[in-house]
Parts: sequence; structure tokens; C-alpha cells
Amino acid sequence: MENDLYDHLIRKTKELRDLVRKYSTESIVGMCAAFSFRRLVSDKDGQKLISPGRQPNFLLGLMLSTDEPERPDQFGKEEWDTAENLLNDIFSTYTGMFWPKPEEVGSLTESWKQAREVAMPAFLHYFNTGLLASVEQVHDRIKRYLSPFDVEIKSLMGISASEALAIANFIMKDLQHALDNVVKFSINEKKARITLLDQAERERWDIHRIRKEANSSNYLPLFKRLMEATERISRTHLGHIREAFGKELSEAYWHNFVARRGEFPDFTYLTEHNIAEEKPLFEVAAGEAICPLPNNLFTTILTKVERQLSKGNDRETYFRRRDKALEKEVEEKIKRIFKDSASYYAGLFETPDLQNEHDLFVLWKNILFVIEAKASPPVEPFRDPDKAFTRIKRAFHSDRGIQKAYEQADRIRKYLELGKDLDFFNNEKKLIVTLNRKIIGKVYCICVTRDDFGALSVDLSLLLEKDPDGPYPWAVNILDLESLIDAWEYFGWGPEEICDYVDDRSNLHGKVLTADELEIAGFFIKHGGLHWIIKANADRFFLTPDCSDVFDQIYKAQQGGEQVVYNPTEPFLGDMQEMLAEIVKEDLEDHQTKNAKVRKKRKIGRNEPCSCGSGKKYKRCCGR
Repeated sequence: MENDLYDHLIRKTKELRDLVRKYSTESIVGMCAAFSFRRLVSDKDGQKLISPGRQPNFLLGLMLSTDEPERPDQFGKEEWDTAENLLNDIFSTYTGMFWPKPEEVGSLTESWKQAREVAMPAFLHYFNTGLLASVEQVHDRIKRYLSPFDVEIKSLMGISASEALAIANFIMKDLQHALDNVVKFSINEKKARITLLDQAERERWDIHRIRKEANSSNYLPLFKRLMEATERISRTHLGHIREAFGKELSEAYWHNFVARRGEFPDFTYLTEHNIAEEKPLFEVAAGEAICPLPNNLFTTILTKVERQLSKGNDRETYFRRRDKALEKEVEEKIKRIFKDSASYYAGLFETPDLQNEHDLFVLWKNILFVIEAKASPPVEPFRDPDKAFTRIKRAFHSDRGIQKAYEQADRIRKYLELGKDLDFFNNEKKLIVTLNRKIIGKVYCICVTRDDFGALSVDLSLLLEKDPDGPYPWAVNILDLESLIDAWEYFGWGPEEICDYVDDRSNLHGKVLTADELEIAGFFIKHGGLHWIIKANADRFFLTPDCSDVFDQIYKAQQGGEQVVYNPTEPFLGDMQEMLAEIVKEDLEDHQTKNAKVRKKRKIGRNEPCSCGSGKKYKRCCGR
């Protein structure tokens, strides 16, 4: 990072740390909880933050690096607005690492551009994007990937993943009960208040009479009950957990998942380990904590436990089981699309001596789907773009990377195109299936990752090495695949539609700018296909985030919300350069208009040249 960017980053981070230093833990965490609730009610309330899934955690991490003030102030709306601006400034500063200095613009090499074209989206996705998953998906991931290691986890942390999940569910139920009470009591309070005010209007009470009646009527108990319920929102107590789970287990959970202010002084950078992302509860008094971001109750179990397993003595065993768990999960999800209309072959080898394993074959009609699963997560990018590019590329091309998955699958496609019949064997060296080239008309190569690789998988032209004439594979993470399958099932679609999608999808690499596969799939659903993008006369096609809204709508519909109707429409296609030029033009015109107004309002000094252009002093010309 250049010195000027680094200095700016440190200065703004210090401003934010100094801001939270003055305020109580309770009020800061409470504002984060209010922010989370507003986002739950309306996504528009999170639009000011450029990374609403990660920035509150960064704010809380900085708070934890300070001590509780002796005489704390209350962190309110004005302070939150200031914090939002500082958070955006800090997160945006990291983007500046990838842009050239003005004096460098004319001498940039292709390697310089390539490194940043890869490193920038990878860095921003890794540090700005949280786990995009529903609570149900996080539950499933904990049970599928972590619960099999409960014994090992308990020996490391004093509590197993399953036990931590049970307590998190218990806390979430309590939080939901408190929220339901607030809703119920607010309805009762509002009815009583309106009744009281209506009576006051009819009988023309003055303010003193209104206060007297409010304090002596049925209204006051309802108001107090509402206030008491409001104070309980987002709060949990160690004693309550102890009653349900016992002393040993509750204290182990409290130790692992509750943060205390001032215990973690060394935190400054976005790239550092942030304890707020591993501890979702913040202690405000002995045995009492606030949960500002409820979904973090579950995602932090994943974050913390996977970190422990990945560096412990059982790491290799964990990695092997993680791979197998993903392979099984992929097969389960894929069967939801093809059901009984296809044949499935999992865990087969190309030779009797068990060489060249393949995770899953799906044979549907005369079409073969070769599906390879990769469970390794993305590597953490360095701040230096060139070093980051080298590390990202090495991981992408490793045996556990997307490149390897493509080569495994594409080898089958090439063999079949050459007219070869292929035998495949199980781990007992028995022949299971022979793929006959005469009956296979098409081969699709699919790579399913456990984690989200952002732009690196959405746009494979960035790093994938392939034959110029060879088709691109489809790379998708398992959570996005599940969301896509949910949509397919919701609309009653099947294999035909998945083939249409993958066919068109392979033509978008190098053409679409997005880090979210669901934006592309959402565009496919909302506009009846991807042909709009393929046929567009454009070098690059920008997708707006609302393209993926259809998946949120389907999720809500499945929970009992409003039904989603499939009604594809023609998309709006605009020229980005023209739109930006128009914005710049409008800004320039506004700037000139404001300057003109300023000039008109400015008072001319008596001895200044007259504005009429006569060359005389103002006092001897128009100022006479």
C-alpha cells in the first residue's frame, strides 16, 4: 500500500476508534442491533454501507480494542452516521491499492493490469463479503461438516459444534420471543394510547389532565410493559443458558462466544483477525450480553470451529472428510434436478488400479454431466496486488483448485470426442459403467465449490487455462447451486432448463462484470434467458445487484410470503459510458450554475474593476 493511502487509512481508522472509545458498549452494540433490525425490515436501510455484512463487525472489532469509558456517552443516530461515513472511507481506501498513480497511467504493462484485474475483485470479495447463506443453510453446514468432529472439537474448545449450535438455537429462540413481545405489547400500547387521546380530544383535556389520566389509567402499565420488553431485545443471560444446559456447558459457550471490551487491543486492519467475527455476543454486564447481529450466532460457529480444525492435529482428517461431505452434498442437490430420470455414478476411477478419480457422473438421456467437487476455500489475498495475484493463481491451479477440477472433467469430454469408450471402476476395482461415445451426444463439465470464490469462478476467463476452442465449464458454489435448484423446483423446471442455462452461461466469461452467480441466474429467470447479454453489442455487461432479488422473493414465498409469478420481461440495456458521461455533464452543469449564483451574490468592492467590462472602477461606473 502506498504511503499516502496507508497514512489515510491509519488516520481514518484512528478517527473511528477514537469515536467509539467515548461511548458505552451497550449503546454501540445496541445501534448495531438496530441497524440489523432495520435491514431485516427493509434492505434499503443497509444501502449506505458499501459492505453491510462486514462493516458492523469491523466497527465492533475496533470497539473491543478500547476500554469501557469511566463516564460513557450514548452512541446515537448522529454518531452512527459518522461511523458509517468513516467505515465507507476505510473500506474504500483498500480499493485504492489497485489503482495506478497519475504518473503511472501511461506506462502500465499487461501483466500489471492482469494482476489487478484478478487481485482486486478477489481481495474485495474475500474481505468485504460475508457468508451469503440462510440460517437453514448454515445449520446444515454445521451439522454436515463440523458435527462429525464433535469429540475433537470438544477437546479443543470445551464444547462441541452440535452443543454450540443447540445453545445458539436456544438464544435465537429467546431473542425471537423478546421481539414478538415487543410487537405484541406495542400493539396494545398503541390501542390504549389512541383511546386515551381520543377521550382527551372529546373532553378537551389540557396537557396536565392528559398526564394525570395516563398515570392513573390502564395505559401506564401497558407502557411500562412495552419499555421492559424493549430493553430485553437482543439480550441474553448466562444464568438462563445455565438453567437449560448446565454450568459446564454454558460457561464453555460463554468463554468461546462472548467478547469483552478491552480484551483485544491489537486490531487495526481489515486484513487482521477480527475477534468480533468469532464472538457474536458482547458482554455489557457480568453474565449479560447483547447479540447485535443474530445470524452471527450461527456463522461464528462455522468461522471459529473451522479455524480450530484447520490448524489442529486432525487437520488432514478434517480436510479429507470435508471433501467427501461436499461430494455427498453435491449428489444430493443434483438429484433434486434430475430425480429418477438420470443414472448416477459417484466416486469412480478411470483405471482398475484406482487412478484419476471422478466425483460424480450424471447420465441423462444422451447427455453426460461430469461434476467435480472442490472443498478448499479461497486463499486470503495479500495486500500487495502482485503478490496477491501470484498466490491466488497458484491456489486456483493447485490440485484442490478450480483449474484441476476443470482438467479432470474436460479430459472425459476430450476422450469421448475422440471416439473412445471409457470404463470406470469403483474403489473395489470392479467395473461399474462403460461410457459409450455412440450414445453420448454432449458432455457438460461442472465444478462445484464449497465456498464462494466470487469473480474468480463467475468469470473463468480471469484465470482458467483451456484450449481456445474448448467450452468453458460451469463453476458454482454449493450454496448458490442450492438456491438455483430451489428456484428451479419452485417454477417446476427440470433438466431441460438447466441445460439451457449452462449452454448460455458458458458464453458469458469475459463479458459479464459481477461477483455473484445468482445475479446471472436471476437475470436468466427475470428476463427469460441470457440471450440479451450474449447478443448485446458491448465489451462488458454490468449486472445490477437487484438481479438476484428473485431468490430472496422465492425464499420468502417458501416461508409463507407472497407468491412469485414467472413473468419474464425485456431488460433495460444502457450504454455505461453514455450514462457516466451524462452524470458528469449534469454534475458539471450543476457546479457551473452554483458558481454563477455565487458570482451574482458576491458584492463588488468600490475600488474593484466593474463587472460590466468598462475598465473603470466600480465606484466610478455602475456603482455610482
